[in-house]
Amino acid sequence: MKKFERIDGSEHYKKQVEEKNTRKYYEANPTEEVWANDKYVVHVRKDLEAMGQLMTHLSIRNTENTAIRDWRDMQYIKNELVGDENEGFELFPKESRLVDTANQFHIWVFQSTEGGVPIGFNERLVTDLCDHPQHKHKLITKGAKQRPFESDRKPHDNYKCFKKLVDAQKEFYNEK
Repeated sequence: MKKFERIDGSEHYKKQVEEKNTRKYYEANPTEEVWANDKYVVHVRKDLEAMGQLMTHLSIRNTENTAIRDWRDMQYIKNELVGDENEGFELFPKESRLVDTANQFHIWVFQSTEGGVPIGFNERLVTDLCDHPQHKHKLITKGAKQRPFESDRKPHDNYKCFKKLVDAQKEFYNEK
């Protein structure tokens, strides 16, 4: 996936706004930014107040306008457009607040790197080696599958995290 570029000032985008009859929307939301790459278009609204904090809203669609998306891509988008250490979430609302009119996905991201969402995992554990032919024999439990990371997005701590997982399993199962 390519890096994002801001497109809302481009002539091509201005033409699309006219064709889609959305100029009035953008006039009413002058601070909204639009970013795109080869796979996604993201509308970014910053400085929204929620839960006593400033948030950034990412409204994401793929370039084909289909319902297909990839979790890793969503993490990449959040990291590139807001920050690696900013936490965000996707809300599954009660039906009375549901908005579902287009194949778009929404992530709300805390602008501060302090705090975040008080649920989830406390430690990083990211690896694609659990099913790797050279490494899977090291695990006690079998069957975990993870597709390989793209070479330009492979985690810097891929093997270190795998070793941490192996060590945790050995300790849990009292094996040395």
